[in-house]
Amino acid sequence: MPKVYDDDAREQIDKVVRESTRGIRSDVLNKGRWHKKGGGGGSGSIIRFRITASFFCGDCFVVAQVISLPAGRSAASLPDIDTEDNNSVLVYDKTGCFFNEPPEDLVNRIGFAEYMNHLEDGPCPDTFGELWTVISLCCNEDVCGV
Repeated sequence: MPKVYDDDAREQIDKVVRESTRGIRSDVLNKGRWHKKGGGGGSGSIIRFRITASFFCGDCFVVAQVISLPAGRSAASLPDIDTEDNNSVLVYDKTGCFFNEPPEDLVNRIGFAEYMNHLEDGPCPDTFGELWTVISLCCNEDVCGV
């Protein structure tokens, strides 16, 4: 014969099921706290940068200085930012369509980059894994007339 639960027991079971579908258990980082799944997406690791050096037209990366950080974060708390070198960072163009200009035209341009995990290299050979990846780049003042 199936077990019959009273209303309090059913309510407790429903609560556990709801919580387990909304969250994941994280024993490593937060010692057993529950975290919501889904939501806004991404890690919140987006920076605004100014390009300080570019070497070859169409190169897969530039050297940049971080000029804005996510609210509540420090440069030292974000990966691959050299706080001892004026917050410099390598920013990669994994699509091949942002840094395809002469290097002198890229210097001092401002853009945004997100820390992303790349599963394939695309137009940039040997650039797998987690990298700061350009997601937006302001146009050149001479080109736009701004």
